[in-house]
Amino acid sequence: MQRYEKRRTLGQKLCTTCGTGHTIIEVGSPFAAAMTRQHIAWLLLCVVVALGFASCGHSTPNADSAPTQASLPQQATPITPQAIDEPVVGRTYMVVVDGDTVLARVEHASGRRIEGSYFPLEVGSNRVAPHPFRLKLRRRNLLIETDNREQKLRRAGYTAEELLSGQAHMLATSDGLPCVVAASLLPVWSYEGVEDSRFTTRQSEVQVQRDVRYGVARGYWTSTADTATDNMGRLVREGLRNTLRQDLLPLTLDLYLPTAEAGPGNRPLVMLIHGGGFYVGSKRDLGMELWCRHLAALGYVAASIDYRMGFLPSRNDIERTAYKALQDAHAAMRYLVAHAADYAIDTARLYVGGCSAGAITALNLAYMNNTNRPDASRKVRGLVARYVDHHSPTPLGDTLRGDLGLVEQSGNSLRTRFRLRAVINMWGAVRDLDMLTADGPAILSFHGDADRIVPYDTGFPFSDISDRLGRRLFGTMYGSAAIDQRAHQIGLHSELHTYVGRGHSLHKHDDGSLDTAAYNALRDTMATFLYRTMLPHPAHIANDYYNPRRYTIVHPQVGYVMWQAEGGFLLAASPTEALVVWDNSAPRHVLHAAGRYDNGIGFTLHRNEDNE
Repeated sequence: MQRYEKRRTLGQKLCTTCGTGHTIIEVGSPFAAAMTRQHIAWLLLCVVVALGFASCGHSTPNADSAPTQASLPQQATPITPQAIDEPVVGRTYMVVVDGDTVLARVEHASGRRIEGSYFPLEVGSNRVAPHPFRLKLRRRNLLIETDNREQKLRRAGYTAEELLSGQAHMLATSDGLPCVVAASLLPVWSYEGVEDSRFTTRQSEVQVQRDVRYGVARGYWTSTADTATDNMGRLVREGLRNTLRQDLLPLTLDLYLPTAEAGPGNRPLVMLIHGGGFYVGSKRDLGMELWCRHLAALGYVAASIDYRMGFLPSRNDIERTAYKALQDAHAAMRYLVAHAADYAIDTARLYVGGCSAGAITALNLAYMNNTNRPDASRKVRGLVARYVDHHSPTPLGDTLRGDLGLVEQSGNSLRTRFRLRAVINMWGAVRDLDMLTADGPAILSFHGDADRIVPYDTGFPFSDISDRLGRRLFGTMYGSAAIDQRAHQIGLHSELHTYVGRGHSLHKHDDGSLDTAAYNALRDTMATFLYRTMLPHPAHIANDYYNPRRYTIVHPQVGYVMWQAEGGFLLAASPTEALVVWDNSAPRHVLHAAGRYDNGIGFTLHRNEDNE
C-alpha cells in the first residue's frame, strides 16, 4: 500500500504539470480490472467524439514556445495545441474507462473516417502492444471496428471541450449500460539535447585586468625581469644588495576574464603562481600568461599573482620567505573570493596551481595551516630577538624579528573563508608528507624524473649546484613522486604525469624558450583534469524496480531534466522523474534526458531499454 501511495503522489504531481485535472495513477493501477471490449469501444467513442466536434479546451503553450538550448526551462514542459479543429495525426490520447487506462494514437484521418492504434496498459508492465481500430462518424451514431469486430454506438451529448477537459463523464451505450470516461491529449514534451562545451573548448575572447591590488605587505621585492633559475648561486649573489632592508610592497595580480556571458552558473576560478626559487619571476611569466589566457577562453576566471620574494642564504630565512609567499597566496585567494560577485566566480569551484616555487606555494596553500607551519615562521625567543624585533630594519632583523603571524593574517584584512577543490603541481614539492590529508584537494602533478632543481621523489633542492649546499639551505623535500605515493596510501585523489629523462621547467627548452608541444600537452591535461573534478560522479538514468514505468536521474546535484522517449510514450515528467511505457512495435526503445547540474554544466544522457 505504501508503494501505491508513493506512485499516486507522483502521478498527481505530473498530471498537474501537463494541465489535466485527471490523476493518472490509474495507469496500470493494481485495483483496475482487465480491459474489456466494451471498455475499448467506449474509449474509441470518447476519442472520436472529441475529435469530430469542435476545438480542444487546452490553453497550455504551443510548440512555438518550446525552450531552446540557450534558455532551458527549470523543469520539463508539456506542449499541447491551443485549438484542434480536426483530428491530429500522430498525436496520442490518454483515456481512462471505468478505472482502466489505454492510449489511442490517431494515424489517419479523412473526412468522417479515422484510423489508428490503441494500446492497453497492463498492470506491472512498462510495455504496450498496438491494436488497430477504425471509426466512421455518422449523423446519429458511430461505427467502431476493433480486433475484427464491429459495434454501433450512440453519440454522447458532451462537447469536445468537456470530454477533453480531463474530467470524468458518465456516458451510456445504445442499450443503456453506463460507463465513466475521462480523456485528455497526451502532452508533447519539449526536448532539446544539451551540448555544453564550456571548460573543454574555446568559448570566448579574453579580457585582462592588469595589476589588481589584492594587498600590501613588508618585503624585499615581488617581481623581477630575470625569470631563469639555471644559475641560482649567481642570482643570490646579485640579489644580496637588495636585501639590505625591507619596504612596504603592493601585492598585485593579473586577472583574465572571458568576455562572453557566464551562462548558467558562475565561473570556476584558477589562480596560478609563478616559479623562480622564491627569488626571481613575475606574474607575467610566459607560461603563466599563456595558461591563464587559455583557461579564460575555456570559460574560467584565471589569475596570475605576484608575491614577496628574496632571502638571505640561510635555511631559516628561506623558510620564512616561502611562508610569506603562502601568506600572500592566501591573501590573493581571500581577495578573489570576497569579490566573487564582481567577477562571476563560483566559490565552490576554486583551484590553485603553480610551477616550481609556485607549485610549492600552491601545495602549501592547500595543505599547510597554522598548526603545521614551519618553526622558522614563529617568534624567536630572547632579549636580543625582542630588541631586534622592534628596532632593526635589516635582514638579520627579519630573521630574529619573531612570529610572522597566522597564514590568514597578512596582506589584507579580509577574513573570507574558502575551500580549494584541486591543486595543479608542476614540478613542485612539500617539506612534510604528513601535511597531506585524505579529504584534501585533489592533486595533479607533472614532473621530470631527471629534475635536479626540485627533486622528483625525495632529495634536496638545487642539487645541480651542490648536494651539500642543497642539504644545508633547504633540507629534505618530497617531490611529486613521493606526494603521489603518499596520496594513494591515504586515499587522496592524485594523478602523476612523469616525464622520463626530463629535467625542470617541462614547458621550456634549455635556452628558456617555450616548448610548444610540451606546453600544449600540459595545458590540455590540466583542462581535462579540472573539468573532471567538477563532475566526479556523472549522472545516470535509473529504472524503479517496483514501478518499471518510473525513471529517475540519479545525482544529488541535478536541477532539472528534459525527457524524450524514443519508441515509447512519455506519460508524465517532473524535474528529475518521468513515467514511460514502451511500444513493442517500435524498432528502438531509448530514453533521452538532457539538463544541467546545479553548477550550470549541461549533460545529455541516453538509456537503451533494448540492452537492459
